[in-house]
Amino acid sequence: METYIGSIHTVGFNFAPKGSSFCQGQLLPINNNEAVFALLGTTFGGDGRTTLGLPDLQGRSPVGVGQGKGLSTIMWGQSYGSELTTLSLDNLPKHSHVAAFNPSGGGGSVEVSVMASKKAGDTSAKDNAVLANATEGMGLQTAYAANPADADLVSLGGVRVQGSGGGTVAVGNTGSNQAFGIRNPYLGLYHIISLVGVFPSRN
Repeated sequence: METYIGSIHTVGFNFAPKGSSFCQGQLLPINNNEAVFALLGTTFGGDGRTTLGLPDLQGRSPVGVGQGKGLSTIMWGQSYGSELTTLSLDNLPKHSHVAAFNPSGGGGSVEVSVMASKKAGDTSAKDNAVLANATEGMGLQTAYAANPADADLVSLGGVRVQGSGGGTVAVGNTGSNQAFGIRNPYLGLYHIISLVGVFPSRN
């Protein structure tokens, strides 16, 4: 039975019969394969002047041309895909890592002003009272002023708060970025293309 020139068959034997060739991306001379060139052109390689290329189906699966529902468009002769891939940060789901705090030395100081009243004290220690000149009355010393006027307040110096500390937070990376396989289960067979036969008619 004659086949169409350019038709591709999958066979269980390991040779290309007369009038056919393996689909392994070979370059053929145009002058001996004008009919094949008329059908394939340079879709699968070749310079279009002296050579044409055959499809390369070594390790690849053929797929229908066009755009299936919800799928990307596949062009005639388009070759795509890899048997290995790696994931980048953009491919990973949101997640967290353990953070390690590494303390280190540091220091600093803050000047603090303590307010006091210039007038004599009129109360013992209580909420919102400020230091005042100590007074004695009936044996009880009062050194605080309750609700002093702003004009009576002075700022006492000599108070300093010394602080120290510091450090860094380190979030470590994990994983080794190794490539992993995405190839479907397979069975190795030969693809052959007919170089002679019936030239297909468009109508």
